[in-house]
Amino acid sequence: MPQRSSRLKLAGLMAAVLMTLAAASAHADPMFNAVNLIPGSVTGLNDSSQVVSSWGNRAPTLYNGYGMWSGETRPPIPNPPHGFYGSRIDQSYLNNSGMIATGAGILVPTSPGSTNFTQTGHAVVSNGQTTTDLGTLGGPNSSPAGINNAGQVVGWAETSSGARHAFIATNGVMTDLGTLPGGQTSYATGVNDAGQAVGYSQIPSGSNNPLSSTGPAPDSPMFYQSYAHAVLFQNGKVIDLGTLGGANSIASAINNAGAIVGTSETASGVQHAFLYQNGQMQDLGTLNTDVSHTFWGVTYSQANAINNAGAIVGESNSLAFLDVNGKMYNLNDLVHIPGVTLTSAFAINNVGQILATGYSSNGPDRYDSAHYEFLLNPVGLPDPNYAVPEPSSIFAMAGLAAWLVVRGRGRRRGADRR
Repeated sequence: MPQRSSRLKLAGLMAAVLMTLAAASAHADPMFNAVNLIPGSVTGLNDSSQVVSSWGNRAPTLYNGYGMWSGETRPPIPNPPHGFYGSRIDQSYLNNSGMIATGAGILVPTSPGSTNFTQTGHAVVSNGQTTTDLGTLGGPNSSPAGINNAGQVVGWAETSSGARHAFIATNGVMTDLGTLPGGQTSYATGVNDAGQAVGYSQIPSGSNNPLSSTGPAPDSPMFYQSYAHAVLFQNGKVIDLGTLGGANSIASAINNAGAIVGTSETASGVQHAFLYQNGQMQDLGTLNTDVSHTFWGVTYSQANAINNAGAIVGESNSLAFLDVNGKMYNLNDLVHIPGVTLTSAFAINNVGQILATGYSSNGPDRYDSAHYEFLLNPVGLPDPNYAVPEPSSIFAMAGLAAWLVVRGRGRRRGADRR
């Protein structure tokens, strides 16, 4: 805790210096430095700059995000009882204690006492020493989608009827979060430290039109799930968050203030990122960029994550974005990575660090180009691997850096007092 507090304090002071000197310089500089991570693998980030990777049919491994190639790794998490990782390539998630939620192949006896086994996939959670099988809701499979700092895990699990339902697991015990009335399936996608979970639930198919051909991006869950609404799972209730006027919506993440982000279809059938707070769903709009290279050839956006300061990351028009106080920034304008275009940002921590995906400019589009993943570090975040550059000439961007770290520090102090 003292190390993390010191990091936030120094980062806040550095941002203040940048802000003070901004108007005095004519030289524009990036707001982030980038660390190239293992491609196609990193899925989780915590406030200690740790990232977790899951790739190549291997157990998840926890890395120091600053020194991916320095050998600063923790051994892969141990196998769960009767389980192994070679058959599952689930995304992995971690909290500030380094606990990891992931998926594993589990061998289940075909009958009690039998020496014959069938293979299923289960959500598991590990503290680095032991790994706990979280089981299912009566069916064969389950998969995680998030973990909070209390160690609660959310995701989906199959019931005895074969339907997939959202779950939350507390102290290793899985609870069915249910569905909206008339819905058969639900999925949890994120959880905050109070145990509030978000996700989406199927609604009766007759009440809305199915997804249109100008609908969500192909890497969005909405692409595969018709007739779904974003939901909040709270106090045993499934609360419908509605849409931006279209048929479908999905909630992706929730912060400790209860602010929710996700993606919704608009009345015209296109996909827009949203922020839901104080009972209202706000359209975050899109980047004002060319859309000829996007999958659908239309303007779209989707929000993937939000931190406790309210900074939001996602993608718009096949470009990664950072949204601060209702202003959407193209992350490619805030960091310089030669030959690479950042296409999506999928995690942001409370220090302001961001996980983003990028593609080289050598291929005709992002599906045919080389793939990279980056940890983006706000300029001024103290670490011996990075030198602080010249102050930016763009006052708004300097203010953005200050907002990311200083407001984040204030929110976390408030959380500590609670």
